Amino acid sequence: MAIVNVTGISGINSITAQSNSLNFYTAAGNTLSIGASVSGNITGNVTGNLTGNVTGNLTGNVTATGLSTFSGGVQVGATTSITVGSSFIRNNAVGVGTTDTTGRNAGVGTATGTLIYNTTTNSVEFYDGDSWFNMRYWGDSEIKASGGSITKTSTKTVHTFLYSAPFVILSPTITSVEVLQVAGGGGGGPEISNPQWFHGGGGGAGGLIYSSSVDVAQSVNYSVLVGGGGSRGINGSPSLIVPASASTGILTATTGGGRGGNGDAAGQPGGSGGGAGVRSSTGGSGTSGQGNAGGQGTPATPSAGPNYGAGGGGGAGSVGSNGTPTSGGNGGNGLAFTITGASVTYAGGGGGSAYGDNVGGAGGPGGGGAGAYGYGANGTAGRGGGGGGTESRGAQTLGNGAGGSGIVIIAYPS
Repeated sequence: MAIVNVTGISGINSITAQSNSLNFYTAAGNTLSIGASVSGNITGNVTGNLTGNVTGNLTGNVTATGLSTFSGGVQVGATTSITVGSSFIRNNAVGVGTTDTTGRNAGVGTATGTLIYNTTTNSVEFYDGDSWFNMRYWGDSEIKASGGSITKTSTKTVHTFLYSAPFVILSPTITSVEVLQVAGGGGGGPEISNPQWFHGGGGGAGGLIYSSSVDVAQSVNYSVLVGGGGSRGINGSPSLIVPASASTGILTATTGGGRGGNGDAAGQPGGSGGGAGVRSSTGGSGTSGQGNAGGQGTPATPSAGPNYGAGGGGGAGSVGSNGTPTSGGNGGNGLAFTITGASVTYAGGGGGSAYGDNVGGAGGPGGGGAGAYGYGANGTAGRGGGGGGTESRGAQTLGNGAGGSGIVIIAYPS
């Protein structure tokens, strides 16, 4: 091996060892590049590209723009740090950087063990592979259960599930829980696949079940399944909580909302029934204990000539309104609960569509979408609201009026 001792380079374009184990190049601007392997020590500064292997010590400054791999680890001085964007590692502190809930849900926490500071909740959160845990509330109490987005009121701990995930009880002190289940809302009519069937009824809200006390067991993995809203003209999906060893839920599965009827067709049954299409007198039926029926469309020979409105979808709190010759029926009201510590209304029905210059029915309180002459509004996600009915004609194949997704909330005393 050739040994080259270089104390300065000036006006020399290259120095190459005969053994080809060391290769220096200088370019304009006196940049020094090392293109081969170096087995000795480099004690100067390297501001160019270091493309070979260094097995000795590199004690100068290195500006690297490519991917560097250090199999022996990286050590920095006690007063310096390793920085990646807004995150850093120092001798006496670690900064995890910041994001908000929107950024977190967009994929920040795809790896188990991810740690973030969430500026929406103003707290440190970590990801266990299924759910985010808010560490802000755990400084003075044990972790009693996992799953969902965890918050606390002055008296209880609340797990909110907007997406399907496991729920695991870790403490023997939890023997019963408070539960609210809302299924996905039904889509407003008409079906996208049959756009010639216009003047659709409002979608029914997803079925809703509430219980102040449901028995549970420690160390049992419960699968929380959150129902999706139905697309236009499609029923919503159920929400339920299922123990790992059983095929039925700890509560009766909530039924997805019924879709609104096409044209002169009846609304479909569901947790709450879909509103009837125009010129149909049959709203979809609701499920007992979960919701109400949808409203009727206008009569077959309306008094106002060709103008007519479709029925509104049923809600958890009331039936959908009937359509009239001048407007679509309003969606049925939802029901309000304070399980999260604040009063929130869920499972409102979608409004029925209208024809011509008439107005569509309003969405029911609790996330119901409004009906329209044109495209009805979507139900609210996380509320199980029914989608608004659409007045769709001809070759139209797209549109709004989808039902809102459901939600599952589990709470217990802190």
